[in-house]
Amino acid sequence: MINRIIDWCASNRFLVFTGTVVLTVWGIWAMTQTPLDAVPDISDAQVIVSTEWMGRSPDLIEDQITYPIVSALISTPHVKAVRGFTDFGISYVYVIFQDGTDIYWARSRVVEYLQGIRGQLPEGTNPVIGPDATGVGWVFEYALVDETGQHNLAELRGFQDWHLRYWLASVPGVAEVASLGGFVKQYQVNVDPNKLAAYNVGIGDVVKAIKSSNNDVEGRLLEFSGREYMVRGRGYLKSIDDIEGVSLGADPRGTPIRVRDVAQVRLGPDIRRGVAELDGKGEVVGGIIVMRFGENALHVIDQVKAKLRDVQSSMPPGVKIVPTYDRSWLIGESINTLRRTLIEEAVVVSLVIIVFLFHFKSALIPILTLPIAVVASFIPMYYLDVNANIMSLGGLALAIGVLVDASIVMVENAYRHVSEEGVPYDEQPAGIIGAAKQVGRPIFFSLAIIIVSFMPVFLLEAQEGRMFRPLAFTKTFAIAAASVLSITLAPVLMTIFIRGRRLKPESHNPASRLFTRLYDPIIRVAMRWKWTALLINFAVVPLTIPLLFVLGSEFMPPLFEGSQLYTSTDNTPMGMVNTTVTLKPREQWPAGMTLDKLQGDMDAALQFPGLPNVWTQPIRNRLDMLLTGIKTPVGIKVLGADLNEIQRIGEQIERILQTIPGTRSVYAERVAQGYFTDIRIDRDAIARHGLMVGDVEDVIEAAIGGQNVTRTIEGRERYPVNVRYESGFRQGLPDLERVLVKTPMGSHVPLTQLATVTLTPGPAMIRDEGAQLAGYIYLDTVTRDIGGYVDAAKRAVAEKLQLPPGYTLQWTGQYEFQVRARERLKILVPLVFFLIFMLLYMTFHSVSEATIVMLSVVYAMTGGVILQWWLGYNFSVAVWVGYIALYGVAVQTGVVMVVYLHEALDRRLRKGGEITPDDIREATIAGSVLRLRPKLMTVSVVMAGLVPIMWSTGVGSDVMKPIAAPIIGGMVTSTIHVLIITPVIFYIMKLRALRKGSLKVSGMNL
Repeated sequence: MINRIIDWCASNRFLVFTGTVVLTVWGIWAMTQTPLDAVPDISDAQVIVSTEWMGRSPDLIEDQITYPIVSALISTPHVKAVRGFTDFGISYVYVIFQDGTDIYWARSRVVEYLQGIRGQLPEGTNPVIGPDATGVGWVFEYALVDETGQHNLAELRGFQDWHLRYWLASVPGVAEVASLGGFVKQYQVNVDPNKLAAYNVGIGDVVKAIKSSNNDVEGRLLEFSGREYMVRGRGYLKSIDDIEGVSLGADPRGTPIRVRDVAQVRLGPDIRRGVAELDGKGEVVGGIIVMRFGENALHVIDQVKAKLRDVQSSMPPGVKIVPTYDRSWLIGESINTLRRTLIEEAVVVSLVIIVFLFHFKSALIPILTLPIAVVASFIPMYYLDVNANIMSLGGLALAIGVLVDASIVMVENAYRHVSEEGVPYDEQPAGIIGAAKQVGRPIFFSLAIIIVSFMPVFLLEAQEGRMFRPLAFTKTFAIAAASVLSITLAPVLMTIFIRGRRLKPESHNPASRLFTRLYDPIIRVAMRWKWTALLINFAVVPLTIPLLFVLGSEFMPPLFEGSQLYTSTDNTPMGMVNTTVTLKPREQWPAGMTLDKLQGDMDAALQFPGLPNVWTQPIRNRLDMLLTGIKTPVGIKVLGADLNEIQRIGEQIERILQTIPGTRSVYAERVAQGYFTDIRIDRDAIARHGLMVGDVEDVIEAAIGGQNVTRTIEGRERYPVNVRYESGFRQGLPDLERVLVKTPMGSHVPLTQLATVTLTPGPAMIRDEGAQLAGYIYLDTVTRDIGGYVDAAKRAVAEKLQLPPGYTLQWTGQYEFQVRARERLKILVPLVFFLIFMLLYMTFHSVSEATIVMLSVVYAMTGGVILQWWLGYNFSVAVWVGYIALYGVAVQTGVVMVVYLHEALDRRLRKGGEITPDDIREATIAGSVLRLRPKLMTVSVVMAGLVPIMWSTGVGSDVMKPIAAPIIGGMVTSTIHVLIITPVIFYIMKLRALRKGSLKVSGMNL
């Protein structure tokens, strides 16, 4: 079939060129339309349910909201985990779905299950699901800065909430614009209880009156003089004067009682649970742009920036917008790094081809097919929704050398055929096509081996699968395109560029002569001392085994994001400080400065007693938090039934892990270290006054806690109206005991006669893991050998901690991913070997010859381990992907060598006559030495294509280097093995076949 394709293409040049142009234009269009981002979205399909119940304590919200929601959603189809987090006034439930779940299907299922439990939730609470975004959707942050001092933080927050937020939310692709910092303006009605008693008014009466005095109504239509007039009753509260004028009734003399008579009304800030600060210059108001799932991150950011430029003229005087986090820099730098690397690889590969072929027009053939194959790979990328990011473009970078292998072998064979066999000029096209058909099937098959050997990468699951599938896709697409071009476009170009009357044979090529002179005596010595050569070769493997025990392990090498996220955590929930540090470009760093050293210097400068530090990066932090709930590389979840016991266990583990080498900081959440003012109502006492528990609790809620009773409507803006006792009447326990409760008989009874007021400890926040209470322990390390660190930490905890019955520990964070990936790779790596071996057996129909080629894989691993150890790379999923890629390339080299050895031996066997051991040796040497050039070319272009990755220092290089290192190191040792040891083993096998009388022509056509 391949031969027929080559013949058809040679006979239809115009159609081939037309198809190539169409393919190239189509690929360029797809390349411009493919979404851009820095990293693949490796987050799980996740739905966040948030429920506000303002003013309520965490234990109350956990019992009445979080637990009912968690217990209901845990049975949702395809749910992998459900986590709950309860804080003061709010509940969050994180529903994580299994791989492959459509995010919108997941959201609809969550809404469906929430509908079934709404009747079980407290009146007035409304669970809502978060935006349709993922962990990498946080793409842009900004701050509103007024250096003129014309606007206070409340005014800036109002502008952000009611104007700027909506302008930006209208940008296509934006899922949410979250506000932070500043003050939310609030109308505060500060009630004087003494005046309430004097006018015989209860605080409930004030709340009811204000609620009833803030409304507009309609009165349908009236007709006057033939016109319709719509009737409106206007009663919105719009100012302090309006609130002060609200009527509370009248005294016995008919004098009206208004809010101003019993309270002071003023503007103030709503309760704040956090602040935003910029560059140490003071507080600011900020916003966070969250991108919708599946959108083009760079496009969304660019549109947001364009929108900000458009609305600049509408900003308040003196206010400017300062970007505080902009992922477009990371996207641009990572894409530029890989674009630059791809260009460097293409140039280096082209130079290698020119040097070895020593015929510029012939070298143009693989050089021209290279960019076409790369561009064509974007077509399936676009239609399969594979973003252009570090990993997907990295797949192209890894494949550059392999893409030209097929064309190189085909061009080299055709050039040799025309230049050395004296083909007349007029017959050269036919001879070239014949030479192309001669090698078409073997080279097409060798590329198929590379594609199949990389298939296990598609079988990686969860985060590692989502990280590396884009790389596997693009590498496979590019190699598939190169395979097709090698049997369609390349033969046609060969008939144009290789023709000539004075083509110089390979013996005139300086590079070929040099390598032949070096190689010929080496292979002859190896053939003469074959058993010694084998012994030395086999000794290499056990010598590299000790290196495996000194190499560390981690889930993924960290990607340099250009920003650092510093988190310090106090023992109280409100003591968490997140600081985003935007770093200067690396070229502006002092000489010798590295990210680890910089992080260490910053950590040393930020040592505060009682505040353990955690260092991470923005994207990595958000992914870790959403995937596991742990924001550090390693974490421990303590699961059990009692928060006090969970806290005790966490504190004990914290003390144990502080002694483990490699620990930068360890912090166990104080899940039970909150402080509460408990008001225990005496039911007998309230009964004597004709009160119910709800009557007393309404006063507690309004007078002490403060209650947002309504909202003003001021044009587009809405602000809460809060009713509460003046601060002087609620500053201590004695003040609280004097809070007055109005009875049905009209008397005002102090709270101390109805309840007991005490201070007690309790949970400041509550975590829920699969309907179990949980406490988190965060571990930040100074080592990248996460696996080794966790093994040591586990041993220390097991030796020094005795867990009570019913309590368990779960080690999580990136370590959890690492363990899962390691177990998966234990299956996939042997699967790679099995697939390769079966393909080789189908090629040679011989177990022994398939084994010969498989040995090149073993020796490829030795070189990969040596270079990995020398460069200091830990074992990670990235490194193992590099090894998987190496196996296919190493096998390709072995296949080419064995095929050429068979070609030389078959040529001798076809001559007939008696075959001697010397004949076999000379044929083996001929197959090794005379066909050295194509073998060196295929190896050289693969290695030359990867070297630019290793010298690259831009964004993304820290992820690609661990992938490329095993391939480069492995190609060195596997090439040495293939060039020297494979011929020796082949010679020994054929000698044995000669003695047994089974030596025969292989039947291979090359």
